[in-house]
Amino acid sequence: MIAGTTIVASTIHSFDGTPIEGAVTSSGVFAAFDWKCLTLPPIGGPIIRKSCARADTRLRGFPQRDHKKLTEMLGHYSDVQSLSSEDTVTWSVFGCANEEGWLNDMLAEMFGPVQRPERWDIALWSRIRHPDTGQMKHGPESDVVIESGAWRYVVEAKWTSDISVHKNGQTQIEMRAYQAQLNDLPPEKSGVIVVAPPQRATAAQSLKAAVSDVILHRWETAMASSILPRI
Repeated sequence: MIAGTTIVASTIHSFDGTPIEGAVTSSGVFAAFDWKCLTLPPIGGPIIRKSCARADTRLRGFPQRDHKKLTEMLGHYSDVQSLSSEDTVTWSVFGCANEEGWLNDMLAEMFGPVQRPERWDIALWSRIRHPDTGQMKHGPESDVVIESGAWRYVVEAKWTSDISVHKNGQTQIEMRAYQAQLNDLPPEKSGVIVVAPPQRATAAQSLKAAVSDVILHRWETAMASSILPRI
């Protein structure tokens, strides 16, 4: 994953110094010609499905001369090509890694040391029915669900965007909390994890009045760098 990059002449450099070619919008957002350069291998089905989603409106933000290269790999432009994409970061942490050896350590650091299952199922970008309308199409989509039997943790990943608020006043975090406790899971066996870079820490802290058991996990690279206390 990209860490500490600077944009120079439509090229950025990966953590290992590998140049990644792309284009830059008028507002300074970089997008790679090859989206796979922005994520860690192996490349799996969930992130590939994300790459299939067209983002034609955002393509218009790039210079016309770059459109051919931006659409050459996929046949269209996708949000996963953007350096602002939360999906490539999410995949690089939760999608391609084996959970053994670090996931329980992370949960213990965030929610306290208790006896948890040894093995977990990790689902990316799963959608549930909206609690108000019962419709799946407009239901909340979580970035990651970590689940095993009667245990469930739901992850909301933030990279460059802020926590959004639905028109009815519900925040993304409240939706994740609802999903975490579906089927009456007890609070001690469920929780919400907010993942964000350091510059988003202030925004996440402001949510503590609405969701008191949210844990903010802040990072600077694709892997965890530090963990804030319970808020």
